[in-house]
Amino acid sequence: MARKIGIIKGRQRPPNLLILGASGNVARALLRRLGGRREDFGRLVLLDKNDHVREDRSLEHHRLDYQFVRRRLQFPADGGYYQRLLRAHRIGMVLDLTDMDTLPVLAATDGAGVSYIATSLNDAKRSEAEMVGMLFPTREAPRGAPHVLCSGMNPGAVNIWVLHAVRRYGVPNEIIHFEYDTSMAADGWRPLITWSRRQFLTETAWEPTGMVVDGKTVILRTNALHHREDLRRVLCLLGPIASGE
Repeated sequence: MARKIGIIKGRQRPPNLLILGASGNVARALLRRLGGRREDFGRLVLLDKNDHVREDRSLEHHRLDYQFVRRRLQFPADGGYYQRLLRAHRIGMVLDLTDMDTLPVLAATDGAGVSYIATSLNDAKRSEAEMVGMLFPTREAPRGAPHVLCSGMNPGAVNIWVLHAVRRYGVPNEIIHFEYDTSMAADGWRPLITWSRRQFLTETAWEPTGMVVDGKTVILRTNALHHREDLRRVLCLLGPIASGE
């Protein structure tokens, strides 16, 4: 399907952006930063099942210049409504910051020819490793638009780092992916989780884990706790980061 790209004085028109889960904590943290980059997008549409985002006094509501849609999306029942919404607002990019099942939203967004960015992979019945196993073999399949999946809690940041490294040093022989969190409670040290406790426990103790080996996904029988890796060797190479400098 051919698509027209708008041009403004010799440059590409910035895409209209839809943010799903706009009242959540991650979305509101993003919106606090988006005000200073507002010119990078055309129309901004925020969608959530509640309107807490409109009550957030820390946001520059006037500067953000957004339209808010209050709706609890449920797929596949709301697929038609969702695609009509994308067409009505001429959305070019969807940022999914919800915990909805990822695949139905991806399919509906791709079917509308709109790019989809998801910070995670969610499914009520499948583990994240199983979903990677389903999606990885289809990574070269024709799509209605380009998409970025599982981009992390800081959407796009890790992808930019990887792009920079590949351009500067070439394609790596091996990728080691881990998280090192230096967050601290304001009143002193105590065990804490800086994101979803439910998701952390699900991915660590309940879901099976997996890996990609030679381009093929391998699902392991047990959870992540049974397949721990000693990262001290890697962390020694990242001394400034590990020491908090």
